[in-house]
Amino acid sequence: MTDYKPAFGRIGEAVAALPLDVLVDGEAVVLHADGHSDFGALRTRAGGADAVMVVFDVLAVTALYFLAVGVSIA
Repeated sequence: MTDYKPAFGRIGEAVAALPLDVLVDGEAVVLHADGHSDFGALRTRAGGADAVMVVFDVLAVTALYFLAVGVSIA
């Protein structure tokens, strides 16, 4: 498995600080000051350092798998 923490340090630090083990679905993205995303910037060293994680879904927390139990939050 590839360790992307060196390339995306801010994301790695944030994930390491979480109090629980989680499995999420999302994307790394670089956001400009006006809020627009720049996926192309991820290819640069500076862009990777500035990247944030946009999480769409939390699939599991520690050993509770939401997909398996069919939890729906409205």
